[in-house]
Amino acid sequence: MDLGLSGKAILVIAADERDRESCSASLTDEGALVLAAQGPEGALEQIRTRYGQVDGVVFYLSVHGDHSVLTATTQTLLTAWEEVVGVIDTLRLAAEEMATRQWGRLVTVLPSEVKSLHEDDDDVASIAGLGLLGLQKAAVADVASSGICANAILRTTQSSPSEVADAVAFLLSDGAGYLHGVTLSFDGAQSASMF
Repeated sequence: MDLGLSGKAILVIAADERDRESCSASLTDEGALVLAAQGPEGALEQIRTRYGQVDGVVFYLSVHGDHSVLTATTQTLLTAWEEVVGVIDTLRLAAEEMATRQWGRLVTVLPSEVKSLHEDDDDVASIAGLGLLGLQKAAVADVASSGICANAILRTTQSSPSEVADAVAFLLSDGAGYLHGVTLSFDGAQSASMF
């Protein structure tokens, strides 16, 4: 299937090697030029040096931990928020460049646990994840008029890296050009598919 990604420079940021490899393979199969990195530090400069531009950014985020909001230290809260700030900084800088070409894609992949707070879950990580979903939805108002789509995927641990990578490839595609602020759930139909 031709998703229209041939020649598009896509930055994939994922701490987990399986996620980086699966996403890179799926995108490369579609003809995309991929740079995969463990973290955002220096990644935009690397893809610009290698390919001359960035057309899409994919962030795989873990937002895991074991802290309740009321018992977490201030440092724990700040550390959880640092990942959110790193995503915002990277997406903002990439979107500025994409806007000049009137085409771009921003995709965030998060664990499905961010959709809800439960007694045994990590409230701090869930709040950081919800912050990222809020960012993705708020970014739509700023970037949609520049031809940039911002969407997200929520996944469970049962979701295979290749399934998620294929969904990422679709959200990066020309065919997803009218999807803005959408969150797809990969949780085996255990909850609503849209958030």
